[in-house]
Amino acid sequence: MAYMAIERECLSLIIFVAFCLSQVLPPGKHTYLQFGESEEVECPLITDENFSIRDVNSAYWYKDVVATENLVISNFEGTIYEGPSIVSGKYFLTERLSLVINNITASDEGQFFCQLKTGRPGFQTAPVDVTVFVPPNGPSPEVEECRLTDSKDGCLIELHPKEATYHLTCHVINARPAVKLRWLRVFNDGSTEEVTNITYQVNGTLQNVSQIQENYLSSTFATVTEVYHEETTLHCQATGIAMGDRNGAFGKCTLQDWIYPQVKRSTRNSTYNTVRMTDVNNADLERGDETLRSCADQLKTYYKGMLNTIRTHPVFARCINKIKDVFIDLQLLRETGKTVKSEKMVRIKGRRGFYPDNPVKEPLDSQDDLIRLLHEEGHVALVGTAGSGKTTLTRKIACDWACQMAGSVLSRFKLVVVLGMREIQVSQSSGLLDAIQRILPKETELSRANLRDLITNNQKDTLIVLDGLDEVSSQVLNSPPPNDDDFSIKDVISFKALRDCRVLVTTRPHKMNELDSTYAVVETIGFSPANRDKYIGQFFSDKVEKGQALIQEVQSTAFIHTLAQSPIMLLLLCVIWNRDDTLPQQLTKLYERAVDILVSHFLEKYENVSQEEVNAVKDEVGRVAFEGLIDLDGERLVFQPDEFGNSLEGGLKIGILYQESKAVCTQLVEMVNFLHKSFQEFFAAHYLATQATEKIQNELLPQVTVESIQEKEYLLRFCCGMNVNAAATILQHVNGLHEELQTQEFLWIQNFTLVLVFEAQSPNLLAGVGSRLTLKYKEDFPAMEYYLQRFSDPVQLERLNIHLTLITDQSIARKILEGVTVDSLYFHMELSDQLKDQLSDLTTTISEMQRRAKVTRLYVTSSKQCDGKSNTGESGEEMVLENQVNHLCDFIRQQPELSGFGIGLDGKILQSRKDFTVLVDALAASNATYLCIENSSLHGYLHRRSPLFESLTSMVFRCCGLTDDDLNEVSTSLASSPSKLTCLYLQEGSFSHDAVNTLVQTIAEHKTMDLEKLYLVGMGLHATAVTQIVQRYLPKMRESKTGFFIK
Repeated sequence: MAYMAIERECLSLIIFVAFCLSQVLPPGKHTYLQFGESEEVECPLITDENFSIRDVNSAYWYKDVVATENLVISNFEGTIYEGPSIVSGKYFLTERLSLVINNITASDEGQFFCQLKTGRPGFQTAPVDVTVFVPPNGPSPEVEECRLTDSKDGCLIELHPKEATYHLTCHVINARPAVKLRWLRVFNDGSTEEVTNITYQVNGTLQNVSQIQENYLSSTFATVTEVYHEETTLHCQATGIAMGDRNGAFGKCTLQDWIYPQVKRSTRNSTYNTVRMTDVNNADLERGDETLRSCADQLKTYYKGMLNTIRTHPVFARCINKIKDVFIDLQLLRETGKTVKSEKMVRIKGRRGFYPDNPVKEPLDSQDDLIRLLHEEGHVALVGTAGSGKTTLTRKIACDWACQMAGSVLSRFKLVVVLGMREIQVSQSSGLLDAIQRILPKETELSRANLRDLITNNQKDTLIVLDGLDEVSSQVLNSPPPNDDDFSIKDVISFKALRDCRVLVTTRPHKMNELDSTYAVVETIGFSPANRDKYIGQFFSDKVEKGQALIQEVQSTAFIHTLAQSPIMLLLLCVIWNRDDTLPQQLTKLYERAVDILVSHFLEKYENVSQEEVNAVKDEVGRVAFEGLIDLDGERLVFQPDEFGNSLEGGLKIGILYQESKAVCTQLVEMVNFLHKSFQEFFAAHYLATQATEKIQNELLPQVTVESIQEKEYLLRFCCGMNVNAAATILQHVNGLHEELQTQEFLWIQNFTLVLVFEAQSPNLLAGVGSRLTLKYKEDFPAMEYYLQRFSDPVQLERLNIHLTLITDQSIARKILEGVTVDSLYFHMELSDQLKDQLSDLTTTISEMQRRAKVTRLYVTSSKQCDGKSNTGESGEEMVLENQVNHLCDFIRQQPELSGFGIGLDGKILQSRKDFTVLVDALAASNATYLCIENSSLHGYLHRRSPLFESLTSMVFRCCGLTDDDLNEVSTSLASSPSKLTCLYLQEGSFSHDAVNTLVQTIAEHKTMDLEKLYLVGMGLHATAVTQIVQRYLPKMRESKTGFFIK
């Protein structure tokens, strides 16, 4: 307490002094950090290269103002603390106390303060001004009239002798702060003069140089308009912070007379390529621009009319909504080109296990980052499994371009062509221009020749999106286009045609081997948890409470949480919830609906496929799935393509399988995976449901043991849900699994019998339910209700665990307690802001119980675990936790009549000796018999705690940072007071031989204690030494496991 009081005084002093110092500070240092990178900000106070961290007692970094709530990170006497509102891992400190900022964003811009406390009086504070810059996209600066050349240094532009006026536009795209541009005329002697007849634009707005501001992402354009007289060399120069090490770079071009025929000129500029430019007033150029605008307008009209909606029902096509109203960003991961050896071994039939090289991936923040990647790389593959949102994303790109705003990352493209490969398959034509003509209106005046010229002459300004490479057959893709003047789509995606166009191809993983290795690869893995919840909120925008209820359901139900990551599956969940106000409670029923959606999606695309063919695919896929799960060498989740025979193509198209190539040293291995392991288990159960129960009895159940049953959970649940006879066989086997001790594994098996009966929905199986049950997950509660409803009298249970955190209303717990008679009742909840209300409800629940349990205990868990150090948190946090401890102790004092009452605390809940003292007093007042504290620092708290031992029969301290001093205090307290202890459990401590010897001797010599169980694990001594001490003083206790002694 004294230490913590001193620290609080220090923190208060820091705030006061920081306020004073903020009035007069030394001039600030300015530093520039690149967006998206991890960079270091040096503390201006540390200027001496020989400076040592030993000169500083404490260091603090603040953002915007020196105040506790603005603390970013600190080093207080060697211990690192992150600020109260800081995302963990965002910042860290170097040895020289520089601040490292990870994944820099615009929010990191502003003023930081470095504050040091050295041996001298007071604090030293210095500001650092931080500006975040974003380098421009593409070559910068770029002369637009030079785009059609391959030269990065510049170009020759030929002008017809009759042409008098020319326009040249130089630009820098998407930079921050805005880059300044100027045009320079270069003379033969190398001297220059600035061209003054310039028109400037920033983000589409006309401005002069003095008006260029530091907009967030700015695209700067500078157009020179002059009369041509003779050969002229012009340089466009870009200057600004965003240019980085290219600050002051030039874009170059030379204007000269048109020489016919057009050839590369042998001049001092011979490294340049030549393009021909006519006067801007030339009628041909005007007609070309008009044709381009007309084509773009027709495409935009099509996108706004046909691609601006998405379905809001997985089956009914007429249920649609505007894409701008419901689109949610997907999780996008870009492959970096590097690989890392997999941590998990992969086993394929017929070969030894191996560790493949997995690509290293980094996240893209949004769709805009994907478009920027297209600008940079040219060709990008967007890969994802069935229903992961690929098509919706391409529609969003089309609509965003059609409705683009100035400064949009899509605004650079003059043409965006979005084509569905499914339509190309239907048309049996592989021609790009034919496909474009099919989405233009019939009355269009644009011919195929017009389209060819437009795209050819504007390649760098054209984005081609080909959605669904996996949906077009190799026969169609490889066939030549019907017209000789058309581009083959195969040539476009393989760099044989339109190489300067930006190309985005979406596909499922098994088609990736048909794309060139030079493609940048981006994977979509569906929704993040935050965007999943956002999607649900938008779906139920007019039914907010209903949407919030589904969010809670998804968060609290394990198997639903897995499905909800997929956009198509989340849509299914929303539709079911909207109609029924609930989801199927049985795992089997929900997965049957999910597979039905995938099959319906497949049949919609491939109308010539029959349901019988689909069933044949499901049967064969199920057989392979089952063989993988029961492989005698261990589960196989990865398969060779030939294992599936003729069902592979169907499984890939339905979306229950995906195929990918993996590198193993110098070899590429083709591997087939299920959409998720749970889908492999579902189809394995589907296969077993069609077989005789002997197959389950002889091939599956011999592999189901106490140790392995949790690995087979979903497979067993699916089997019970699909076949009642299989359920009876499985329950008989599961009930035959026993363990000598009531371990967590054994208790899990007991509860699993309840889940299996609920899946089977058969009253004939009720006798198979165990007597030690746990209601932890959302799905456990309806399973328990189903079970109890089948009995007229209360069900006798030996033990019942009820987790209250995931249920908002304890009435369901009260209803369950009405239907049982239980020997040992355990309630569980997590520490939260609702603790007081939850404890109040629990008091009501206990008081309304008609049949009291012999043992009643409450376990409270905190997600904040102890780090092994003294509790030195922020004072505000300490106050909140102290209030929570007070609420808990109030609840404890109200339970003096409960038999066998006890408390378990797991995590950093007790913050001080005072908290521990209040808890001990409350336990004594309620005649509590049980105390368990885990993962919390209790060092120094056990001094003279005799009341602990007067009523307690069981005391457990796990991972509490105890030392010899604490263990000696326990021995002293035991020796000086009567004790009813029958169980003492100590795990993980730093104890000497003497301290352990004293404790065991005290127990042996105690007059009233009759200890039945003694657990001494991780005592800091060799296990043999502990055994010898116990055997010396307590010879009647036998050691059942290392450190576990039983009388």
